[in-house]
Amino acid sequence: MKKTFIPVLLLLFCINPEVVAHAINFETGIHAPAVTVKAFFTRTAPLAGASVVVYAPGQDQPYQDGRTDREGYFAFVPGTTGNWTITVDDERGHRGRVVVSIDPGFFDEGGPVHSGEEETEVSDPAEVGPSTGNVPVGYSAITGLAVIFGITGIFYGYKSRQELNKKNR
Repeated sequence: MKKTFIPVLLLLFCINPEVVAHAINFETGIHAPAVTVKAFFTRTAPLAGASVVVYAPGQDQPYQDGRTDREGYFAFVPGTTGNWTITVDDERGHRGRVVVSIDPGFFDEGGPVHSGEEETEVSDPAEVGPSTGNVPVGYSAITGLAVIFGITGIFYGYKSRQELNKKNR
């Protein structure tokens, strides 16, 4: 049991959802005549102020660009049917893309909209801020290491004290 304490402790730190939340998630919706996109890391960490570029079906030039609001929302009014590509970039290493298919029924009093594929990428994780705030990754990493070393130190301090007590008896 003593040999498994440290690996189990490290595993618990690694499976924390806030630690592994490095992908951009999307929610797409329709509110005739607009399409809304919400970009977020986790439900409680919206992607505020991220750069957004919208591409019309079959176009290389941007149809619209802008930034998400503080809740991670961005909206646009599509001008035609087809697959619209929305690219979101937080300019700190996270970049995501979602494709929204606009059916002909969309223009008939706000008909259906179908979401397509989502793609997310992290260009350089060392430059990416954490998903829970504006704390730089370096500080988060140092804090995580400090907690791990602190717990390890407490464990080995306790163990050495027990061995010292055995020798003094």
